Amino acid sequence: MECIHYTSNPAWELQPITVANGSHTKPFGALWASPVNSGRSWSQWCRESDFRIDTLAVGVSLDISLENAIVIDSQADLCKLDWRQDGLYRYPDWENMANRGVDVVYLTSNGLDSTTFELYGWDCESVVVLNSQAVS
Repeated sequence: MECIHYTSNPAWELQPITVANGSHTKPFGALWASPVNSGRSWSQWCRESDFRIDTLAVGVSLDISLENAIVIDSQADLCKLDWRQDGLYRYPDWENMANRGVDVVYLTSNGLDSTTFELYGWDCESVVVLNSQAVS
């Protein structure tokens, strides 16, 4: 899948990815991108929300394999994710998914609409890379 990753660093290079669970729905250490043909991309959301426009300085084209991906296109697809419990809240278990061979989690535009509560803070169609081997 042809995607774009944005950075403010003109010398950005892909580094090995080490994913860690955070205290929210997003992983630490993952690589974030949007499909280039998305109508709900990160760049669009940033511009519309006037949020961190500086991070859009450099767009890096990436070809991301979806061979070992979890695609979230509806709320029913959330069962494909591993979950961990933290008190009253549950969050995706990114470390476990990476350890079991999940390279990418792709939240489609449809999935974005139907998982607002469970994936709170995911503001756009997103491709989250857990393993740098999925990027070429």
